[in-house]
Parts: sequence; structure tokens; C-alpha cells
Amino acid sequence: MLQVLEGLFHASGASPAAEGHHHPPVSFALANASVGLAAVGEFAVPALLPASAVLLLASNVKTFREAGRALGRRELDLPVLSTAIVVATLSTGQFLAAALMSWTIKFWHRRYRTRLHEARRLLLPELTKPRDSPGPASGTRRSRSRSRRSERGT
Repeated sequence: MLQVLEGLFHASGASPAAEGHHHPPVSFALANASVGLAAVGEFAVPALLPASAVLLLASNVKTFREAGRALGRRELDLPVLSTAIVVATLSTGQFLAAALMSWTIKFWHRRYRTRLHEARRLLLPELTKPRDSPGPASGTRRSRSRSRRSERGT
């Protein structure tokens, strides 16, 4: 299923890396491994669930650090929420649900980056077109100056 979804995503012609994308590409390798390991552990080989727990912890080390900084600033943000979800996952053993959630977040993060890049690529030529004539702002200033002079009687 994951390969089909990724194939559909790549078939849409979205290749931000080929067009000078400024952000590193979103990698699905760890998310795919987490989903696969959690699914096999959940449905076939329960002995793999501890490995899924280790992978869940290892893949969220950066998130834990960010959550710690946010809590130090007395803020509740997405890393704090993600950390709470990881704690709940570890306490309930629902590794497949957490892995699918992580994969979905990666998917939407990648989609957001791709759409943002496409919008920038389409808008950049419009924003960098040379102007043939002075813009309306300069004419507006002159007319305001003239109307002020006429009010003063000069």
C-alpha cells in the first residue's frame, strides 16, 4: 500500500529536488520501516514489538529535545504533543497506530513542501518581471502633492 501511494505521489510529476528545491527532501525510509515492523509485530510476530518500540524512540529523539525546550519555555506545541503520543504508544503498545500517524505526517509534510515549491516557481516569474512604466504609486504621490498645493492656494 505504501509503495502504491508513493508511486502515485511521484507519478504526479512533483520532483522538487530536480527543480532546485531549497529544503532537503522528506525521507520516508524510517517511516516505512516503522510501519512495516509494527505491522509484522502486530499481526504475525509479536516478538518484534520491542524492536518497534526501540525504533519509535530512536526516530523521535529530536522531537524529545524540542519538546524539552518548549516545556522549558512553558509552551505547548507540536513536539510536546508528539512526545505525549509516543508516551501513550509505549504505555499501550499500539505501535502500528503510531507508525501510521508518523507516516501520514511525513506524507503531508512532503506534500506541503512540494505545493509551496510549485507556488513559488509559478509566482517567481510574475514577481521578477521588469516594469515597463512607472507604477501607480508615483502618480498617486504627484496627484496628492498637487491637491495639497491647490488647497493651500499655491
